[in-house]
This record gives sequence, C-alpha cells and structure tokens, in this order.
Amino acid sequence: MDMGFYLRDPKLWNYFISLPSPVRAALLQNDVYVSTLGELQTMAEHYRNELNL
Repeated sequence: MDMGFYLRDPKLWNYFISLPSPVRAALLQNDVYVSTLGELQTMAEHYRNELNL
C-alpha cells in the first residue's frame, strides 16, 4: 500500500499524517490494507506498541 491510498480518503489521510513517522513507515513497509478509519487506528496502535512509541 502506498500513500496514495490514504490520500483518496480524507479521514484516513488526516489520521495517517497525524501518526509518528515510524508508525507511518511501518504501515507502508508492511503493506497494511485498511478500508476504514477504525482499522487504520487499530493497526497504528499495534505499531505504536511494537515500536514503543
């Protein structure tokens, strides 16, 4: 998944750009596919915990 995916949905984009850069990088590197803001929030929280952020 690339940043263009998040750009297509303003809610996803606004949340995505608010995340710390290591979390954004992890989401992009691991090709995380989300279809809702809730899914993105869940995955971001997972990476925050994994990265100790």
